[in-house]
Amino acid sequence: MIEYCPWCGKKLPKDLRDEWVERAEKLGLSLWDVEDHPEKFPPEMLDDRWWKEAGL
Repeated sequence: MIEYCPWCGKKLPKDLRDEWVERAEKLGLSLWDVEDHPEKFPPEMLDDRWWKEAGL
């Protein structure tokens, strides 16, 4: 398991996959929609802003 970023050396955040999926489902979207319809997602859900802004 990779615990640190290989480029900058910072410790990586905990696994947030389940949290991301829950947030997407609350928006009526699924994990599979992100590949087929990324335009349906708020831009912050497609990068690291969603978890940084939530303090996760």
